[in-house]
Amino acid sequence: MSVLRAIDISKTNNFLHKKTVQERIWWLWKNFGDKFVLTCSGGQTSQILPHLTKTTLINKGVNYNFPIIFVDTGYYNDSTLRVVDNLQKNGYNLKIYRSKKTKKEIEEKYPNWQNKKILFNKVISIIKYKPLNKALEKLDASIWVSGLSKSKIKKRKKIKILEKKNGIYHFHPIYNWNQQRIQKYLKKHNLPSNDTYYDICKGVDQNKECGIHQKCGRFDQ
Repeated sequence: MSVLRAIDISKTNNFLHKKTVQERIWWLWKNFGDKFVLTCSGGQTSQILPHLTKTTLINKGVNYNFPIIFVDTGYYNDSTLRVVDNLQKNGYNLKIYRSKKTKKEIEEKYPNWQNKKILFNKVISIIKYKPLNKALEKLDASIWVSGLSKSKIKKRKKIKILEKKNGIYHFHPIYNWNQQRIQKYLKKHNLPSNDTYYDICKGVDQNKECGIHQKCGRFDQ
C-alpha cells in the first residue's frame, strides 16, 4: 500500500496537535502507507515508537512489519546494542547500516578526531550521515518517523509533528511527551529503557545534536 498526496504542513500540524499519538500514527498510515520508515537510536525511547506503531496498526487491522533503521557507528556501548537486539528478538523488521570504514580504519586515518572540530564533522558524516542517507534511499522512504520530543534538549523546543527537509517528510508523533509520560509508557508495557545511552556523535558532554535531521534525507529525489 502506498498513498501519497500534497500535504499542507501548517494545517496538518494544527490538525495532528489535537490528536492522540495513536491517531497521529493512523494518519501516517492513511497518508503514506508503506512508504514510511522508523529510525532507532538505541536510546531511552527507542522501544516506545516501534511498540506504539505496531500496536496501533494491529488494532486497526493492519499487519505491516515496517522497517526500522539503526545506524551502527561502531562506537555504541553494550546497553545500546542490547536495546537494538531486543527489537530484533521481538520480531521487528530491523535494518542495520554501517559505514564501509571500520572503527580501526577511522581511528588510523583520523587520530584524535573527537577533539578536532573539522575532523569530528568529517567522521560523523562517514559513520552516521552517509549510512543513513543510503538507508533512506534504498528503502525508498517518503517519510521518516522518529522519537524526537521537545522535553530533552532546548534546541528541540521548536520541532513540529510534521516537517519536510532534504526531500523527505519528518514525523515526530511523540514530540510533546515529557519524561514522566515516557517513563509511564515504558513501565506500563514492560519495555526496556537505556539509561546509560551514549552517542559519540553528540560530543563528549552529550549536549550536542548529532545533526541527522539537518544533514540527512532523500538527496536522490
